[in-house]
Parts: sequence; C-alpha cells; structure tokens
Amino acid sequence: MCGMFEVKRDAAADLAMCEAATPGKWEGKHAIQPYISVFTGVAEEVIATTYTRGNMRFIAESRTALPHWINRAVAAEAEVERLRGILVNVHGALYGGYIFDPTITAQIENALNGK
Repeated sequence: MCGMFEVKRDAAADLAMCEAATPGKWEGKHAIQPYISVFTGVAEEVIATTYTRGNMRFIAESRTALPHWINRAVAAEAEVERLRGILVNVHGALYGGYIFDPTITAQIENALNGK
C-alpha cells in the first residue's frame, strides 16, 4: 500500500493501461537530465524525463515488468481456485460431506477461506 489509502486494482484494466502505452523497448538515457525513450520505428519518442536515475530505471522497466507480474498473479489466482476445487472434491469424496475429523475439516475450511 502506498500512501494512506489502498487503491483497489483491476488486473484487466491495469493490463489494458500497459497495452495502451507506447509499444517497444523503453530505454533509460543518461543525460544531464535522465529520460526514458522508445524508438518507434521512425524516430525516438521521449516517454518521460526525471531527476534521478533510479526513477528513470523504474519507469523504463515498468513497461515490461508490470504486465509480467500482473499475468503471473492472475495465473496464480487461477491455480489457487483450481486447487480449492480439487480440495472440495477430495473432502466430499473422503467424508461424503460429513464431518468425521474436526481437525482435518477445520484445516480444509481454513484452506478454502484463504487462511
């Protein structure tokens, strides 16, 4: 969380935002004032200027890093849901929906609720 308020993120909207940005390899340039640019096939387009090299690198890398991590998070969330489904099926197959072992049932319920 950055700042006082947490912003609810939407992976699809964030990926769309990334795709709407200028395509190509963004590169940080070390000049008197660092800047980020991309070669568009015709000319060099300046994406941003910054006062620090750390910000320059962050902006340049975010063009590819952000979509990469969003896609990994979406895939991980899908895998969690898939495994939850398997867990529910295993629990149902083993116990027929009845509670035989409260410890195991509590562990399964905690896993299903993300605890």
